[in-house]
Amino acid sequence: MARKPPNESTSKIYYIHLRYKEDDGSVSNSGGITVAYRDRDKHHIEVAFSRCNLKDNFRKSIGRAIATANLNWENCWIIDKPSDERSACHEAAIELVS
Repeated sequence: MARKPPNESTSKIYYIHLRYKEDDGSVSNSGGITVAYRDRDKHHIEVAFSRCNLKDNFRKSIGRAIATANLNWENCWIIDKPSDERSACHEAAIELVS
C-alpha cells in the first residue's frame, strides 16, 4: 500500500523559477531554484522549494515536482500572508528562500 501525503490541499499552487546568470548576463542552463507556494488559510501561505545543483541542467518540470512533493509532505514553511495580492505573496516567498 502506497503512503498518502498528509497534506493534499486543493489550493492552487503557484511556482517561481529563479535562475543564475552567466558573466555576460545571459541565463545559465545550470542550477536554479523552484519555489512553490499556496494559500493555507485566510492568513497564511505554505512555501516550499527545490534546488538544482550547479552541475545539473535546470528543468522546470523536475523542480515543480520536487517542490510540490515538499508542500504535500509538509516539508515547508508556513508564513503570514502579507495581503490578498498575489504579487505580495510572490515576493514573500522569494524573500524566504533568498
